[in-house]
Parts: sequence; structure tokens; C-alpha cells
Amino acid sequence: MIDWLVLTLAFALGLFSTLHCLGMCGGVIGALSCSVPRPVSDDALKRNGYILLFNLGRVSMYGIFGLIVGAGGASLVGLIDPSLWRKLAAAVAGISMILIGIYLGGWLPSVRRIDLLGRGIWRRMQPLAQRFLPIKSPGAAIAAGLVWGWLPCGLVYYALLVAAPLGSAVDGALFMVAFGLGTLPGMQTTGVFGGMLTRLTRREHIRQLAAATIVVIGVGALLIGQTELPHEWMPAPTGHEGAAHEHH
Repeated sequence: MIDWLVLTLAFALGLFSTLHCLGMCGGVIGALSCSVPRPVSDDALKRNGYILLFNLGRVSMYGIFGLIVGAGGASLVGLIDPSLWRKLAAAVAGISMILIGIYLGGWLPSVRRIDLLGRGIWRRMQPLAQRFLPIKSPGAAIAAGLVWGWLPCGLVYYALLVAAPLGSAVDGALFMVAFGLGTLPGMQTTGVFGGMLTRLTRREHIRQLAAATIVVIGVGALLIGQTELPHEWMPAPTGHEGAAHEHH
């Protein structure tokens, strides 16, 4: 089962990624919030509930993506020597976290080209999203959030690369749900308070500090994973006695 420390890391990555999410998705959730019925928009509690449903739909889709990539990673576990898998898993996760930090910091524009991966699919999904507007029910809010989860986002793609080598579909799903929940506080308050937090994200020193922190974590994960030191954040592959357990 996935280690709590890995889930904490996933949540932290999502929380830091909010600095990017507010700029990219703030307008989306703002538009969704404006599409709810007037009785809902006039009631703060109901409006917040609909915004939460939008976000939970999005997070659920992230979980589905994690389930898929985790299953893909699990299919490779039995084909690779456990010690080699341990190093590869840490390398993929570490490098992906470094790329998340670089992406967030805007230090290497080419890293953001990963956004292009989902644009073709999004062009096909976007008309589907329009069918749920205006939002007339809680179910429609969740459905709109599920479609919103397909919005091209390089940070989500890099997070999926971190989730893939966890060794099981369930762990991949849990990692991505934790990542999505990390983005939830910022996205929820954006929907409630409009652009207040968006203005906060324009403070460059905050973005740079968050990006540097993620890079340091990624470098640490990468280096530790190539040694014999225990690293609890990466659980052992299924069916093998891995490094996460050999020191207990």
C-alpha cells in the first residue's frame, strides 16, 4: 500500500502547483461558477457546494488517470529486477518532480511543451463540456468537473509520471487524488473570491520559492534512489521485497 509520506508529497505538489493552476484554471472555474442557477449563485453556501462539486469532479478524473498509469507501471514490475526497479522508479519520480519545479518556475520554456500533448483530446472534449452548461444540478456540476479534468496541463502530466512507477493501479490513483486535493484549497477559494488569489500568484518570489522547493525534493529523491539508503516515499514493487521494507 502507498506510504503516507508519498501521499503527503503528492498533496504538497498539488498545493504548490496551485500557483500555476490559478492562472490556467481560475477562469474556467469562474465561468462554471457563473453558469449555476440564480437561486444557487445568490446563496453562498449552495454556490460553494457547487464549486466543490466542480473540483471533486476534476480530482476524480485525475484519480482515473492515475489508475491507468499506475496499472501501466504495475505491468512492468514483474519484468524488471527489484533492485533495478527501485532505482528506475526513484529516477522517474525524481526527474519528473524536477521538471514540475522547472515548469512552475518558468526557467526552461521547452519544458512547457508537454502541454501540447492533450490539446487534441481537449478539442474533442470541449464540446462535451458545453452540454452541461448552464449547470442545473449537482450531477451536472460533477460531470462538468470530470470533463474539466481533461484540460491540458503539463503539471498534471508530470505528476502522472511520478505516479506511474508506484507499482500498482490503486497507488497511482491515490497519488493523483492526493495531488488533486492539494490544488483544491486554492481552486475552491478562487471560485468563491474571484481573482484575489490570482493576484497573489503574480508575486514572482512566491512562485520561485515553491518551484525551487519542488526541485530540491526531486533532486533528493533522485539521488537517494540511486543509493542503498532507504526511501520511504517509494513503496516496494508488488510481489517483491523492496527497499521500503528491507530496513524494518
